[in-house]
Amino acid sequence: MKARFRRPLFFPVVLLCFLLFSSLPAQADTGPKPSVQVEFTESVGETYYATLLSRESSTGPQSAYDPDYPESAQYPEGQKDIWQAFVDYEDPDGFYFLQWFWECTQTDLLDWNYFPPQEFKILVFYPETGEYRASGVYERYAFDSTFTVDLSQPGELQAVQGYDYQGELVSLVLRAAITILLELGIALLFGYRTGRQLLLLAAANLVTQLLLNLALARLFFTPLPLSAWYVLLELFIFCGEALLYSCLLQKLGPCTRKPHPVLYALTANAASFLGGLGLAEIIPQIF
Repeated sequence: MKARFRRPLFFPVVLLCFLLFSSLPAQADTGPKPSVQVEFTESVGETYYATLLSRESSTGPQSAYDPDYPESAQYPEGQKDIWQAFVDYEDPDGFYFLQWFWECTQTDLLDWNYFPPQEFKILVFYPETGEYRASGVYERYAFDSTFTVDLSQPGELQAVQGYDYQGELVSLVLRAAITILLELGIALLFGYRTGRQLLLLAAANLVTQLLLNLALARLFFTPLPLSAWYVLLELFIFCGEALLYSCLLQKLGPCTRKPHPVLYALTANAASFLGGLGLAEIIPQIF
C-alpha cells in the first residue's frame, strides 16, 4: 500500500511545488496577510490625515522619501501638499514616514493591510491648522492588530489595543465556504458524487481551513516569511488530503469515472490556491 501510494504522489507533489512557487514571486503578499487598523473616535468633523511612522526606513514595498532621489516620491494625484507635510515632520525618535497616508475625515479609519511596519507611531495631521499629533511607540501584536485612538484627549495620542473577532470570524467563514464550494465542484468533475464522499471532502476542507489560519497566526512572528509558510502549509495540506482521499473516497461510494484521488487533491488544492490569489485582488477584505 505504501509503495503504491508514494509513486503516484511524487509527480503531483513536484507539480504543485512548481505551481505554488511560480506564483509566489508575483503574488507573495496575497492570501492571509498581516494588517494594522487604527480607528479614530471623537474627530468632530475636522479634516485630518493619518499615517504610521516606522522605526525602519522601509517595509519592502514602502520606503521613506530620499531627497537625493526625487523619483522616490510616492503620493496620490492631488495630494502632494499633504505628502509634503508628512515628509517635513521631524520625529524626535527618528521614525520614518513611508509615504502611505489616509484621509480619515469621513471614515475615521487607517487601514494598513499591505506590509505594515512592525514598530510604529501613529501620526495625525490637520491641514487646516497645520497641527501634528503623534503617539508613543506601538508594535503589531497579532496577525491583524487593531487600535482605537480618542482624538478628544489632549496631548500625546493614546492607542488602545483591540481585536475584531466578529470580522475575523466572518472572513474565515467566507474563505472556507468559497474553498469548499470550489473543491466540491471539482469533485463532481472527477466523478465523486455520493453524499458521503462530498461530506468527507467538505469536512476535510473545513478542518484544513481552520488549521491553516491558526497555523499562520502562530507562525506570524517567526523569521521565515509568511508567504513561505503559506506555501509549505499548502503542500502539507495537499499531502494529507491526498492520503486521506486515497484511503477513504472509494470506500464511501462508487466513482462515476476512473478514480484519481491524488490527482483530485492536486487539482483541488492548486485551484483553491490560485483562486485565492485572484479573490485577494478582487475582495481583499476577506483575506
